[in-house]
Amino acid sequence: MKKLNVLGNSSSPHLRTWLRVLPARFNVVVYDIHTNRPSIIDSSLTPIIVPLARVFRFTGKLVQYTALGLWLRWFCRRDGLLHAHNASGYGLSALLSGRDYIVTVYGSEIYNAHQRGLIYNWILKEIISSSKLVTTSSDHMRSTIVKKYGLRPERIFSKMLLDPIFLEANEEDRRGQVRTWFVNRRMAELYCTISVVEAFKTFIGSGGVGALVLLEGDADTHYAARVRAATVGCSSIEIITGFVDQDKLIEHLSRSHFCISVPESDQFSSSILEGAACGVIPILRNLESYKAVSDISIVLRADDGLKGALVSMFRETASLSDSSIKLMSRKARNFAMKNFSYREFINSFADAINEVKQS
Repeated sequence: MKKLNVLGNSSSPHLRTWLRVLPARFNVVVYDIHTNRPSIIDSSLTPIIVPLARVFRFTGKLVQYTALGLWLRWFCRRDGLLHAHNASGYGLSALLSGRDYIVTVYGSEIYNAHQRGLIYNWILKEIISSSKLVTTSSDHMRSTIVKKYGLRPERIFSKMLLDPIFLEANEEDRRGQVRTWFVNRRMAELYCTISVVEAFKTFIGSGGVGALVLLEGDADTHYAARVRAATVGCSSIEIITGFVDQDKLIEHLSRSHFCISVPESDQFSSSILEGAACGVIPILRNLESYKAVSDISIVLRADDGLKGALVSMFRETASLSDSSIKLMSRKARNFAMKNFSYREFINSFADAINEVKQS
C-alpha cells in the first residue's frame, strides 16, 4: 500500500473519521503539533508523531505550524504524499515542507476569509494553489474554490465522508415523548449556539415543552462560558461537557428527534449526516451547501431572522405528530445509508490520489 503522511490534530473528531477509512488503502502516519489535548486516535493502529514536542508546548500556533513544515523539509524522509487537514494551519506546514501535498479545506477558513487580513488571504491562496489536490465535502465549496482561487475543477475532490460507525449503529429508537433537539456542533459563535439557546428559552417561556442538548466539544473557553450563562434558569437545557466518544454520541443522537445546524456559512458537514444516519431529522439554515440534504431536512425560513425562525421552528416541530416524526426519521436514515458508503468514498479518494501521482 502507498504511504500517506497525514498532518492533523489527533484530538479532532474530523481526523478520527478519516483515519477510520484511510488505512484500508494507505499506510498512514500522523504528524501533529497539538500537545495540549489528549489524542482520540488509536496510536496502536496509526502512528502519531509530535516532533519538537517540548518546543511546541511553549510557542504559538503560527510558530508550531512553521516549525513542523521546516522539520518535514529538513529532517523527514521524503516518502509518501502529505495530506494536510485544514489549509490555514497544517496547510502552511505542507507548503513550507517543499513536498507534494494535498489539502482538506474547512468551510470557516474559506467562507470567512474576507474577515481576515491581506496576509492571511495571500498565504491561503498560495497554500491552495500549490496543492496537488484539494478535498472538500460539497460541490458548493468546489465551485467557491474554482471561482475564488482559479483552480481547475479536476484538481478538487468533492465528496462527503460519513464515519462507518454511524452507518453500522444499532437502529434502536430510544426517543421518548418529550421532543428533544440536539445541537450536534461544538459551541461556537460560527454555529450560533447562543442564538439557539435564546430561541429555545423563548419557546419554553411561552409554554413550550421539550429538551435542548448542547455539545461543548473543543469550544473556545470564553464563548463556552457565555453559552453556560445564557442557559441559566432553564432546566430543559443539557450541556455535554468536553468531547464525547462516538458510542456516547450515537446514544445521545438515538434519544433525539431533531439535530440543529444553523451557522452563517458552512460547507456540507458530516455532523448532519451522523444525525441522519441515527434517524435524527436535520434542522438547517437555508445554505447553498446544505441543498444536498434538503429533502430530508426542515429548513428555516430566511425571512424571519435567525432567532424568529428558530422560535417558529421549535413551536412547529414540537407540534408534529409521532407518526410524522417516525416517517421523517426513517427517511433520513435511509438517505444516509443509501448515499454515503465509506467504501465508495475511499476508493474514489484513492483513485484521485493515483491521478495526482501520475500528473
